[in-house]
Amino acid sequence: MSEKHQKQDEVAQYLRIAADLAKRISSGELAEQQKLSGRSLLSGEYNVSPETIRRALKRLADMKVVMVKKNSGVYVFSADNAGRYLQEVKGRQRERGASRQAEHLIDTIQKAGVQLATLVQQTIDEYEAGQPVCPQYEYHIAKGALIAGHDLAQLHFWAQTGATVVAIRRHRHLILSPGPDARLYGDDTIIFVGQPQCRQQVVDYVAGFASE
Repeated sequence: MSEKHQKQDEVAQYLRIAADLAKRISSGELAEQQKLSGRSLLSGEYNVSPETIRRALKRLADMKVVMVKKNSGVYVFSADNAGRYLQEVKGRQRERGASRQAEHLIDTIQKAGVQLATLVQQTIDEYEAGQPVCPQYEYHIAKGALIAGHDLAQLHFWAQTGATVVAIRRHRHLILSPGPDARLYGDDTIIFVGQPQCRQQVVDYVAGFASE
């Protein structure tokens, strides 16, 4: 085990022991004013070093859960404080769990963004080179369609259809890699890529939007 991991394990051990002692105090298993076993006995009970026990008891003493009496030992001080300490521990655990979930979500989004950017760039390169792109589809927006006048972000186009718009053909101009603010107009032709079913999803979405 590396030195870093060993230190992390030691921290986890004394925090776990502190929480367990606090739970026993809060539940009444260890009564207020009761003297706790010595460090040697507790280290044997929890199968850790006396130093780990010392750190756990110091943490509880700092939180006013136990009281250290010089030349006498460690005594239970407050069951209420033990309960509050446990609530704080649970709160920190929830925060760490939420933080890990957020980190995982951000990582997933970033990876998806890289994959999408790669796909779009590949499609654009192939389109400019005149190479066949597969799967690539086109959809012509009729004049007067109610979807006209809205930008891709407003339409949530990708979320609604699963299609990634890689270009918009407008008369003689070709708009490559349009951003979310790109607006669609009647007589535009959108060029998009995606799974085979997205072609019909685009048709259905435009038709459904026009019927609103």
